[in-house]
Amino acid sequence: MALLQILFLLLLSTAFIGSQGQLTGTSVIVDPTTYVAGTTPTSIKFGFTVTTAITGDTAQSEKFTITASQTVFTNTATNVAFSVTKDGNPDTTTFVTGGVVTGSSLQILELRVADTVTLAATSVVVVTVTDTLGALGAAGQVVAWTMESTQDTTQVTGITGWTTVAAGGGSDPIVRCGDLERAFELPPYVMTPLMTGKDIVLHGSVFEGSGSYEQWFDRLVLSHPQAQDRFLEIKMKKNLDKVNMTKIPRRELRTLELTMGYGDHSNPTAVSKITGGEQIPYWFLGQDVAIREVKRRMTTVATIGEFPRECVDVAGKAVHMIICSAPAVEYFGNQRDLSLKYAHLDMVFPEVSDFKSLYGLLPELWGVQPMSETTKSYLKEMPEAPELDLGNSSVDKMVSAGGLGMEELYKACAEEKQHGSGIVLAV
Repeated sequence: MALLQILFLLLLSTAFIGSQGQLTGTSVIVDPTTYVAGTTPTSIKFGFTVTTAITGDTAQSEKFTITASQTVFTNTATNVAFSVTKDGNPDTTTFVTGGVVTGSSLQILELRVADTVTLAATSVVVVTVTDTLGALGAAGQVVAWTMESTQDTTQVTGITGWTTVAAGGGSDPIVRCGDLERAFELPPYVMTPLMTGKDIVLHGSVFEGSGSYEQWFDRLVLSHPQAQDRFLEIKMKKNLDKVNMTKIPRRELRTLELTMGYGDHSNPTAVSKITGGEQIPYWFLGQDVAIREVKRRMTTVATIGEFPRECVDVAGKAVHMIICSAPAVEYFGNQRDLSLKYAHLDMVFPEVSDFKSLYGLLPELWGVQPMSETTKSYLKEMPEAPELDLGNSSVDKMVSAGGLGMEELYKACAEEKQHGSGIVLAV
């Protein structure tokens, strides 16, 4: 019996020691959290909790090693600037001044414990590095991390870092017309006139993502130039990352909110919600309107997480436009939740009877109308515009407004039109 107790205690001791031989609470936070390819972070914070006490020696061989899966630093160095907090308080004595960058790919950071200093078990450490940081890699690059100390028996692997996104990439609204592409910014959360045609008026508003550098459309309002007393509002449902799709009634729209209203859209006198099964009569706006889901055969981006992408087809005598919910495709991998959080509205225009009959922000950005000073003030930059002669015909080049991924949506529209399954322009 005594022998069994001894064996049990030995096994328990071994298990306890093994569990202590690895850092816990590891984290990596880069600032800013935009992860734009080619930009240089201002700092990277490394957090961890010590489970095995470590005491520095004169040889400075006792250390913490932090390794990235990709190149992060600019060059090998022995005096990398960093600051430390220990258990929430500033600390200037635990580590030798200056970190060390090593590795053939400049991806290893070593933090050496100062001579005779003991870092106790359970110490919570945050190290902020502000020096020798290199530019983030190409869009789509995934950076993960490992951490360990010389006293640990097991390395911590697979620590989440970041996934880079395309520079400028659709974080601002983009218009495309053929080979012309322009990024622009609008006043956030303000209903802005976008386009006026013979039988359609379009307003829209944008929302911001992590900061003012990110915008997407979240609300569009359609009306008729001769019937400004009524409107159709199309809104993106908010925070899909927090919505349980199984709780949404079967016949209800998953990602869009549609409202028919009378009066001014900012202060309507009456409204009627469209849940998904109702028909919007032609007489209401003088447009054929249909609601449908994007099918997987139409595009590689048919869903927003588990939510189906939904579209509103609007076809009149002047314009056929399709407004669809879309994920923020800039974010993927370990940032997938942001692709739902920043889900938004995209627009494509498969058919236009006469571009010269359209006026406002979008036609000016497309280059089919002279650009006003107001429109110029919204531009992120002013690329040279090609000569456009779209004439009085259907569009044979992509014409759109919104975020990234509109190319896929436009291809889907073209395929639907070719197979005769989409709404055609009413003439």
